[in-house]
Amino acid sequence: NAFSRTATRVCCTRVRLSPDVRRAYMEPYDSWKNRIATLRFVQDIPLKTGEPAYELVSQVEENIYKLADRPTLICWGMKDFVFDAHFLELWEAKFPEAEVHRFEDCGHYVLEDAREEIAALVQDFLIRHPIAKEIGI
Repeated sequence: NAFSRTATRVCCTRVRLSPDVRRAYMEPYDSWKNRIATLRFVQDIPLKTGEPAYELVSQVEENIYKLADRPTLICWGMKDFVFDAHFLELWEAKFPEAEVHRFEDCGHYVLEDAREEIAALVQDFLIRHPIAKEIGI
């Protein structure tokens, strides 16, 4: 379980995950049968036309603009070694009105690194933008 074990140690840059939290992140991948999904996910990242998920990802990319008028909150860990600043710039281009919060010292698991701050941001965002009412929930 090297991938999950490593992720629980390097994907947080502000805080160190407790052993219990690290175990919780690894628990779904407790056997080869359960880890194969992680491998398949990485193998399925479409890089060129003809790959299995390329068409689906292209359709999402072409149509995501339809959500740009919706209230959007983006909380981004700037020390994420996978989804770095380049990816945030792409999101900002797709959602120019988004409320963006950069966490300069946070990594891939930004919700772990900045949980209190992000929880407060989400709560405030939902108060200011009662999305549930807008969509009839």
